[in-house]
Amino acid sequence: MKTNIFIISLLIFTFFNKNIYAQCDAAPCNAGETQVDIHIETDSWGDETSWVIYDNTSGSAGCGISPWGTDCGAGTSTLSGWSTYDWSICYPTGDSITIYIVDDYGDGGAEYKITIEGVVVASGTQTGCVFIWTGTVINPSVVTAGDCSNAINICTDLNLQIDANGYGAVNEIPALGTIGNPDNNNPGGSGNMGCLRSSIPENNSTWMIVNISSTGNLEFNFGGTSQAGYYDWIMYPYDSTSCTDIPSGNVAPVRCNWNASSTGGTGLDDTLTGTQDAGNFEPALPVVCGEQYIICFSNYSSAITNVPLQFSGTAVVECTSLNCLGIATCDPTLGDSIYQDCIGAIPVCQNYLCQENSFSGTGTITTEINSGPSCLNSGEKNDAWYTLTVSQSGNLGFTIIPNNNTDDYDWAVYNLTNNICSEIFDTSSLEVSCNYSANIGCNGLTGPNGENVNCAGQNENVIPVIAGEKYVINIGNFSSSQTGYLLDFSASTAVISDDNIPVFSAFTSVPSLGDTSLTFNFSENVVCSTVQDCDFSLTGPEGTYSISEVTNSTCATGGNQANTFTIKVSPALTTIGLYNLNLNIDCGSVTDLCNNLADSGSLQFTIDTATQINSHDVTYIKMNIYPNPSSEIFIISYVIPEAGNVTINLYNINGKVVKQLFTQNQIAGTHSLSLNSKEIVEGVYLCLLTFENGSNMITNRKPIAIVK
Repeated sequence: MKTNIFIISLLIFTFFNKNIYAQCDAAPCNAGETQVDIHIETDSWGDETSWVIYDNTSGSAGCGISPWGTDCGAGTSTLSGWSTYDWSICYPTGDSITIYIVDDYGDGGAEYKITIEGVVVASGTQTGCVFIWTGTVINPSVVTAGDCSNAINICTDLNLQIDANGYGAVNEIPALGTIGNPDNNNPGGSGNMGCLRSSIPENNSTWMIVNISSTGNLEFNFGGTSQAGYYDWIMYPYDSTSCTDIPSGNVAPVRCNWNASSTGGTGLDDTLTGTQDAGNFEPALPVVCGEQYIICFSNYSSAITNVPLQFSGTAVVECTSLNCLGIATCDPTLGDSIYQDCIGAIPVCQNYLCQENSFSGTGTITTEINSGPSCLNSGEKNDAWYTLTVSQSGNLGFTIIPNNNTDDYDWAVYNLTNNICSEIFDTSSLEVSCNYSANIGCNGLTGPNGENVNCAGQNENVIPVIAGEKYVINIGNFSSSQTGYLLDFSASTAVISDDNIPVFSAFTSVPSLGDTSLTFNFSENVVCSTVQDCDFSLTGPEGTYSISEVTNSTCATGGNQANTFTIKVSPALTTIGLYNLNLNIDCGSVTDLCNNLADSGSLQFTIDTATQINSHDVTYIKMNIYPNPSSEIFIISYVIPEAGNVTINLYNINGKVVKQLFTQNQIAGTHSLSLNSKEIVEGVYLCLLTFENGSNMITNRKPIAIVK
């Protein structure tokens, strides 16, 4: 019969050493010993659960209720069913111990909790013969990981004392005022005092690794109400080369803090209490499963008080092996020219993307960037495009980190929330940030990262963004090399990692009597190849209609993403009544750029005389709506080619007029008006502009999303 075993390896730190002994002492513990508490709640099966502890340091015989080997073989089980057991055992502090908990029957019902000096280090329900915990348990004692190479994994809330004895064997923090240790320019945009500002930046240091096992916002508080000094810190992305890259200045921190106060704690927190000093805290860090970070804590006050380190926020940290994506999504084969055109932009779905090889040339569309109004004086050059959607408002920041630090990368960011790629060339206002500087140092790092003190010429301020907005980024390689780069978004306070499903959202125009096609939007761009005829069905007064030829002009010209599609329907919509256009999930799999699968949905509309609106050429009418989405005020701006009558109405998805916004004769030129949606219910609507001049009528339609 199969046996399930849980293995927990523990290493206990303190000042003390003690001679090895061969037995387990019961609590209370003596000086030089650490208390280990074991709590087990058995299931309904008796005589199947057992446990044993081995002292790996001394090599002594194990103690517990069932001595047996270290494989999955069973020993003699003696615990009764439906019972609760607690043991408190003392072990020599400094020894490495391994705890085995065994479920002989293998049904996985017993629950366990392991506590070291009052701190829970492992808990759960037995589910198999699995190694479930590894790393270092830190008791209320001094932590002496003074160098990056000795960094300890942090996986739970702890009490500890930061070493007060220098900076280990190597001073690894770069000098103040470098990109690796900014001065008065905190990443994340808090406006605090900077990073590690001591004359020797690494002052009484301890290094800790944080492993992200669940995507979300990372928050922590070090010191809390027990803080008894200044605990300054700096936090970097972590991988196998970090301990070499950080001292050489090749890594920019994602967060850091030079404490303003010696009380109330320090860390990452978006919601401070009255006892916390804002000068001690930085904005929460958006993180993705699989990412790792390393924090260097600096005990400026040389305090010797035990203080807590507590994690919060929506992200989860742990010390187990992480079964998710690593620090960066890296595809060495990317090089298809479609990625060099805005319509085929590479989706940004997490904080890191690496491009092992740069691109050559400008793609198939050569008129995307106008070098006149743009700061990119060369226009497109050996470039690639990236696209992202903001899922949580904040500051957008990224850094391009060249694999060869002498390479010169240029970039520009465009807001396409209410526009399309083809409008970039003629609409200079879409360019919200740009940099065309030469590589003047700082290992070639460049981006809108807020680093405007050190190597300011290569960098720009972070970009305030709002949830729902869409951006594209053009990155060009002026050096024409092929060594590639890492694109790092980890300094953003906005969230760009996308787990939102695409929604079948609205018609772009009000369906009318006699129509043989319908045009509709998804809430975000979806992958062209995933949209098929069989994904849709239409029912109405005449029963079920035939669907054919799902089209989009961008997809037809080689693009890989779009959010507006047109379908042909047969027979024509010649009967007044209620219709339903349905998105089905039993045919294909309509997905967005980050592989989120669209759910089923339905767009309902009514054909009656009120919806018989003629459709005309919209070439000469430009209309923009911003912000969109919005909870209250929208600004509608438009340009009419000549004098005439302008009518603007707001329709719901059923084709009914919800509100007449404007009707008046106007002269040629640019005009604008505001819509106060306070009294309109939340939902997606259609804003229809109709321009009439004699027998000529021109219309333009744009969806508008009201959120409450």
